[in-house]
Amino acid sequence: MENFQPIRQLHNQIAAEYKTSAKYHFIGYLLHSEKIYELDGLKSGPSLIGFLEEGKDWISVASLRINDVIKVLLNNNYKFHLFALVADRKEILKDNLNKDKAIRSEIERRLGLNIEHKVNEEEKEKYKEVLAKLSEEKTTLQSMYNIVKVSIEKAEAEIDAEEKRRQEQDKEIRKKNYDYIPFLLSMLNTLGKHKHKKDLKP
Repeated sequence: MENFQPIRQLHNQIAAEYKTSAKYHFIGYLLHSEKIYELDGLKSGPSLIGFLEEGKDWISVASLRINDVIKVLLNNNYKFHLFALVADRKEILKDNLNKDKAIRSEIERRLGLNIEHKVNEEEKEKYKEVLAKLSEEKTTLQSMYNIVKVSIEKAEAEIDAEEKRRQEQDKEIRKKNYDYIPFLLSMLNTLGKHKHKKDLKP
């Protein structure tokens, strides 16, 4: 994260706008070999903060340490952001969609259905283990075929909704980051030339 230049540049840009000397600094937490580590960019190496216990989520262990860090930051009037690195929802939806399409195509082949829903060999190879587990019984295949068709329609709708959500999000970000000052100065200058300044109300 600290070596990722786009994030570094954005951080420094925001810090300059708010006239703060905030350090470009990240603290991360991860699970490795049933051990939970803290990765602090200001330290030379990882710090072991706990162990994964049976029946427990490692995040619940890490959250105890995170809460302690937050308390220290708040007590010292530090500003910070907390976020999680997770898989891209759109990519997950697309992967599920492609898998369902591969299953649909294989079922159509086995049932001898004359429908053009072909998938390329690369997709077949990617999901070959899933396809190999499909039942050979025609009634079961037909039932699964109906389920997969609904699943495909749902996934396509969700991908479309996710794309629209991102477009709206991008619009809002552009609005927030747009510099309106030149426009306002130009408008005031134009109004002044036409002697409309007196009509402006605070």
